[in-house]
Amino acid sequence: MYLAPETPGETYSNRLTEVILTAKNTFNFLYGITNSNQKLTLAGKNAEQALEYMKMLIGSLMLRKGILLSKDGKCITIKDKNVKTSYDFNSGILENFNMDSRGFYSVKFFPTDEGRKALLSITFGKSCR
Repeated sequence: MYLAPETPGETYSNRLTEVILTAKNTFNFLYGITNSNQKLTLAGKNAEQALEYMKMLIGSLMLRKGILLSKDGKCITIKDKNVKTSYDFNSGILENFNMDSRGFYSVKFFPTDEGRKALLSITFGKSCR
């Protein structure tokens, strides 16, 4: 069994699975995928943009979870690796939350252009669309 670096008792595969699920939920939020419209067709520049978002999401989340390696093979970690993400397919709301020694913190992103821009700005430092 491989253990995730810097996280006693937690497997690497669990952390990597959480990265993939969080990236999927964030993608669903960015493109407004809900129970009422579960299919999405993208082509051309929209497909290229979606692929770039997914690449940035996965890299960013791997960094957040402390499973990204530097060029010299050392694990890169940052302080917010405990942030979790939840996506509500009925409302289209994405929620990031964290519980630590200071308490419970939650940020909700609503399925609007402003909500998507805020998420992208916080995550990548750039605006959406």
